[in-house]
Amino acid sequence: MPPLYRWRIRSKIYRWYKELQEVDDAVHKQQLSIAQFVQLNRELQQIENEVNKVKTPLSYADQVYNLMLHIDLVRKKLALSKSASISTKSRGG
Repeated sequence: MPPLYRWRIRSKIYRWYKELQEVDDAVHKQQLSIAQFVQLNRELQQIENEVNKVKTPLSYADQVYNLMLHIDLVRKKLALSKSASISTKSRGG
């Protein structure tokens, strides 16, 4: 593959990882509001939709699948954070 093509594919993957990192960082903030949970879920869905739309060569499939796994991991962290926040609020904390 020509170097420019490889760079374009990798730059897309890295851009999505940057966006994912921003969501992950936000998940670790203390006491997210419901609106923030909704917004972060939307952002994760948008990243996932973009990744699913792009056709990548087979040689980059592992990177794309790793990215999808990491999106799911951040989604699970967000759900756990939401559950913990609801639990804390219900106990009066």
